[in-house]
This record gives sequence, C-alpha cells and structure tokens, in this order.
Amino acid sequence: MLQVNVAKRLAVAVAFAVTVCCGELAASAVCVNVNDYAGLPLHNAWVTATDLQANELFNTRTDRKGGACVSEIPEGLYSVEVGLTGFLNVRYYPVRVTSMATQELKFSLPFAEITEGGIANEAVLSGTLKEADVAIGGAKMCVLSLDRDLPITCTVTNDLGEYAVSVPPGTYRVEVKAPGEAAQQSRIEIPAPGIYRNRISLQTRKEARH
Repeated sequence: MLQVNVAKRLAVAVAFAVTVCCGELAASAVCVNVNDYAGLPLHNAWVTATDLQANELFNTRTDRKGGACVSEIPEGLYSVEVGLTGFLNVRYYPVRVTSMATQELKFSLPFAEITEGGIANEAVLSGTLKEADVAIGGAKMCVLSLDRDLPITCTVTNDLGEYAVSVPPGTYRVEVKAPGEAAQQSRIEIPAPGIYRNRISLQTRKEARH
C-alpha cells in the first residue's frame, strides 16, 4: 500500500466532514465519499481503515459514485486512508468508531503523478494521554528534533485524551503540556514504520515536584 504524507508532499486542503448518523447500517461502520478537486466521484479508490490499537486493517473499494463503507468493525480509534493511482493519498485520523453508529467522511484527492505499490515510510504514534489513570484532554503534544527545539509535528489531545501523529522513523524528543501544567519532555525511539501505541506518559504532580 502506498502512503504519502500529504502535509510534507503538498499543502492540501482536505475537505472532510465527520457526522454520526442513523442509516441502514446497524453495526459500527465508516463510510467515505471520494471525489477529485473538480467534485467528480472517484471509482475504485482503495479505502483502508486501521485500528490504531489492535493494528488491524479493514479494506474496501469505492463504487462508481465514489462511495464505500467499511462495516461491522470493532469500536475504537482508527486511521482512515484513501488512495487511487494518479492521485495523492489522503489520510484522516483519529476517527472514533462507536457502537451502532456510522462515521461519514468526505475526501477530495489532489492529482499527482504517482503509482500504487510503494512502501510506507512513516509511523503513527497514537494513544491516550493519562495522569493517575485520568484522561488529559486539551494537552498539546509536539514531536521535536533530537538536537534542536524544532517541532516536526504537533497535535492536541481530544476530550478523551486521545492523540495521533505521523512521523518518519527516528529518535525524537516529545514535549507535552497539559492545561495549567508546565511542559514535560521525554525521549522516544521509533525504529521502523508501523503503529506505536501509548509511548507517551506524564509525570504525576507529586513526581514532578520531586
């Protein structure tokens, strides 16, 4: 499967919307609608939903109207990626899948001279940020270069403390700043492409004082 880091390869305005609806699908599902930048539907685009905790993949292809659904999948946090020969891949994450609901995503793929069959060269760092078993929402997390304070990528945890960022393999420093707390840094190693779950932690306030 080809994975292209859209943020690095091209500044792309990805049109997407996430809604929870009550459609015909009774079980948990992720449905996508895929168009090009002119708004025309893209047929036979591949769709991959990756469970960020279990590292389990669910695949399908879009129909002639650019639509597709990955149905009957477990609840959890997912990365959803869409691609088609001749277009840049677009990935949206984290996507929370809940029981008896359908997540609907809209993708606009930018044109590019690429072909399928490449090798993924990035890793997904994801998990839930907690302190004393309590989820920390609204915490800013930045992955920094090892030798400088240059942010490679940053994100903010959602209300459930969940985060997900994509970085190339390497050794980094991670800086986390919870609301109302001082920033904390730690070192992290990502040896190869893949999904690295719950590699970031916070000291408790008592530990931080010592």
